[in-house]
Amino acid sequence: MPDLFKAIQASFEAKQWAFGVIPDREVLEASFEAHHTRVRVHVQAFAPIQAVHVVATSPFTFESFHLLKLSELLMRTSQTLTVGNFEMVWDQRQVLFRATNLFDETAAAFPHKIIHAMVHAAVAEMDRLTPLLAEVHKNDSASVLLLDIPRLMQREDWLPPVSIEEEEEPV
Repeated sequence: MPDLFKAIQASFEAKQWAFGVIPDREVLEASFEAHHTRVRVHVQAFAPIQAVHVVATSPFTFESFHLLKLSELLMRTSQTLTVGNFEMVWDQRQVLFRATNLFDETAAAFPHKIIHAMVHAAVAEMDRLTPLLAEVHKNDSASVLLLDIPRLMQREDWLPPVSIEEEEEPV
């Protein structure tokens, strides 16, 4: 298997995604424009276990009084996911979306499509949750307690319009 971190870099280069490398670490960082926000992504290689870890970070930092409702939102949202999960860095009051994949060290070629899919999932999930996070964030200490998280999660007015593009017939 090629060097895992170099393979991640090659995956980003194949998509022409701009990124920066964290010096002395097998980590790259990038930002992507999404429907609701700009999503910061952190991708890390863990060579000893052949793992790639993709993390998207919320643009919000929350107050302590938000944490109960925020925790409920993250738990309920993570229950619905098939790939990755939402987490909170409690001390920093920061929300993350995290997905990790383990790769077969005997693979002949690095599966770039998996990296692309992990990044797309991280960006899409953080973007999808951003309006709900904004709703929690805008509340003060009294009104946040009145938030009905299950009802909030049912809102669909934040979803971007879906356009289905027809694929061209091969010639």
